[in-house]
Amino acid sequence: MLLLPLFAGPLTASADVPVPRTSLPYVSAVKAPEKVRSGDAALVKIEGSWPDPSWSLGGVRIRKEGRKVFVALEGKPRRDGFFPMVLVPFVATASLPVLPAGLWTVVAPGRTEDATCSLRVLSGH
Repeated sequence: MLLLPLFAGPLTASADVPVPRTSLPYVSAVKAPEKVRSGDAALVKIEGSWPDPSWSLGGVRIRKEGRKVFVALEGKPRRDGFFPMVLVPFVATASLPVLPAGLWTVVAPGRTEDATCSLRVLSGH
């Protein structure tokens, strides 16, 4: 299984545009801590598979929409050779931006399905 450490930076204007589904991996799960303190960033773990060995991580886009945080792994395919049609599993981690207190849904968009989990940001110190 391929392990991909990802550390996403702050939200940017380009992060507001969703990644096309054809550039996403198959996502089987997204996991976040049950809760984090206000002012702390949370690390999320995304598990899934790339469609074949020609795909690699091209970037990660994080965007907020209401009480949802979308963490999209944008794939970058190579077309300079023969690649067998086998799924390539991966586990990736991404750092979410600091979020306001409350209950959040973390969404990892996938090629065919999205994976979701909950994250509670506690108020106070």
